[in-house]
Amino acid sequence: MNRAWQSIVAYCAEHKVHTQYSKITLNSFTDHESPKRAYPKLKGKGMEVKDLAAPLRHVWGQMRTNSTYEFALVDRLLLHIIKIQETLGLNSHSLFLPLAEAAALQQEIDAFLRVYTLLANKADVESKLLWSVVPKHD
Repeated sequence: MNRAWQSIVAYCAEHKVHTQYSKITLNSFTDHESPKRAYPKLKGKGMEVKDLAAPLRHVWGQMRTNSTYEFALVDRLLLHIIKIQETLGLNSHSLFLPLAEAAALQQEIDAFLRVYTLLANKADVESKLLWSVVPKHD
C-alpha cells in the first residue's frame, strides 16, 4: 500500500490533481483483520475521493501482475468513472447538460454499469465479496 500511495502522490503532483486524502492504507478499503467479512470499498466522502479515479487507474496499470479478464474490466471501469467525472466537472456551472453532453454521459454511465455488472456477477459465482450490488427500492 505504501508503494501504491507513493505512486498516487507522484501522479497527483505531476498532473496537478487535487485530493483531500493524506494517505491510503489497506484500512482505507477494508478491515485488514477480517477482509472477507464485507465488500471492500474506498472510505470517504465524494469530495475526498472524486479526484482519485485517474491516479488509481494509473497505479492499477503500474502494479499489474497479470492480464486477466478482470484486470482489463477494472481498467475499463476506472476509465468510465474518469469520463463521467470529467463531463460532470466541465458542466458543473450549468443547471442542465447540453443535449450532446447528456447523451455522452448516459452512454458512459450505461457502459460503467455493464462492466460493473459483469465483475459483480463473476465474483458472485465465485463466492467472492468484491463487487457489491445494492438493490435500490423507490
